[in-house]
Amino acid sequence: MEPEVYYQHFELEEYHWWFVGQKIWVRDYLERNFCGGKEKLILDAGCGTGAISKILKNHGSAYGIDKS
Repeated sequence: MEPEVYYQHFELEEYHWWFVGQKIWVRDYLERNFCGGKEKLILDAGCGTGAISKILKNHGSAYGIDKS
């Protein structure tokens, strides 16, 4: 991904309904089903800009990878 497009995507994730809804869903799902704790290892495969990884790190040690 071109750096300019990557930055635009990063900015879009803050207000676009799809990304906002996705972050809310992931956060709520994890809070209902998993206890926090840094002993858990979490892989965010295809993490893009890392928006979901920021949420995952509250539930363990989160690592993100992306082909881009």
